Amino acid sequence: MRRWVLVTRPAEELADLAAVLARRGVEVVPYPVLVPRAVDDAAAWLAVREAAAAFRWLVLTSPRAAAAVLPAAAQHGLDALVRRLPAASVGERTAAVARSAGLNVEMVGKGSGAALAVALATAVAAGDWVLHPCGREHRPELAEELGRRGVRVVAVPVYAMELATAESLPPLPDGQAVAVLLTSPRAAAAYHAARGGQPLPCPHVAMGATTAAEAGRLGLAARALPEPNLAALEEELCRILS
Repeated sequence: MRRWVLVTRPAEELADLAAVLARRGVEVVPYPVLVPRAVDDAAAWLAVREAAAAFRWLVLTSPRAAAAVLPAAAQHGLDALVRRLPAASVGERTAAVARSAGLNVEMVGKGSGAALAVALATAVAAGDWVLHPCGREHRPELAEELGRRGVRVVAVPVYAMELATAESLPPLPDGQAVAVLLTSPRAAAAYHAARGGQPLPCPHVAMGATTAAEAGRLGLAARALPEPNLAALEEELCRILS
């Protein structure tokens, strides 16, 4: 019987997971309940321009931000600033996208904004500024952690995630749904809405505690991964498959 895991992300972001699951005879089914669009926040970029000399680091907390920041900055003549700054990346996938875009990655974190903030704290001092290109809706942990250390985080939205239409989502394949991976709180809510409040009859896994909490609020019992990375996900899926 065909076995598959539904993941609330597009196919181009799931190659590593697909390779891992293929070794166990399980397919990845992309279910991109959120779709990105570019954002140009002129006021935010003006604030960056006015304080350009104060920035010490570029902080990247998603592959989408890593891909979008240079084109967004170039619209305001600030791409040279973005290229000049050393970049701190939340994880390896984001770092790979950043390097491909020509950014200067000097630090790679362990997969969460909070962990990246702790690592970056060794390289910044109170009074430093960091530039954080991000989604219009983004997690607060990085700014909160660095803010406690006296570091100013300037968030500049460079993309937004919008709900996919029901017509744009792919039909589910035949066979057995082994698990559903919920990749963010908004993705959990969008999945719940796309399914009409009827989740698939299989275990649900959340990339982190915040996503699990949002799933729980919606009536979805989702087990949170201890770390938001591929190794933790592989271990959890192995547990489900055993």
